[in-house]
Amino acid sequence: MKHIPVMTKEVLEYLKPQTGKKYIDATLGEGGHTKKVLDLIGPKGKMLLIDKSTHSIDIAKANLHQYFRQCSFVCDNFGNLKDIVKTNNFNNPNGIIYDLGMSTWQIKDSGVGITFTKDEPLDMRLSQDQDLVSAYELINKFPAKRIADILYQYGDVRNSWSIARRIEQARREEKICTTFQLIDILKTKNPKFLAPVFQALRIFVNQELENLQKSLLAAANIINKGGRIVVISFHSGEDRIVKNIFREYKKLGKVNILTAKPICASREEIIQNPKSRSAKLRAVEII
Repeated sequence: MKHIPVMTKEVLEYLKPQTGKKYIDATLGEGGHTKKVLDLIGPKGKMLLIDKSTHSIDIAKANLHQYFRQCSFVCDNFGNLKDIVKTNNFNNPNGIIYDLGMSTWQIKDSGVGITFTKDEPLDMRLSQDQDLVSAYELINKFPAKRIADILYQYGDVRNSWSIARRIEQARREEKICTTFQLIDILKTKNPKFLAPVFQALRIFVNQELENLQKSLLAAANIINKGGRIVVISFHSGEDRIVKNIFREYKKLGKVNILTAKPICASREEIIQNPKSRSAKLRAVEII
């Protein structure tokens, strides 16, 4: 299945890529948004492309081979944005994109239990960072209350305490090692029920909200005056962080907020690409 970048038209509208300028894609994925920006900035434009997955970078390199001289690829977490920019001598870029959604390959072929449609090891770590706590450790070792809090905080799971108790009871009988074992414990195959549970576990395991906050707090101090930050989020916790940081920057006189309310995908796009249904775009301009 081909990965389709979300809200490409809106990203370009708010980023406003200019010929010969420098831009960062902090969530490279398969390079869908990157390619559109490269087409607009021309052969003298440059891009710094960040992804925590070596596999994503390999896919993007193949997709962007004709732009290779314009691109610097970095395998790292965007939470380290400040150091990445310094190390790669990519100072004073003119804009940065964050697309916080999952790549198609990560959902379908990562093999680490991101999807509830395959029986895979319950891991969910999307990078080589061994300091991350795996979903297996979380499910089998965390107290029930902590699991309930994680499900509620990171997935808006309303019956989180009931689920946590069910997990706690099941793991007394045997270790919960795979996605299908977890699904059997949850006693449903309804995607609307399973999706937020799996999302919560993935977000917690990969420290996605913490790294987003760290990266956005650095971003406005890196980008040139007049440059722009564009963020697409897919989760209420992500959108809340983006909104609050942008508002704080506004109070400090660092940015103009370009989106009073989050921009959503058009009806036509949602029909063609259903995953865009939950996408929200926010943008600011550095002043």
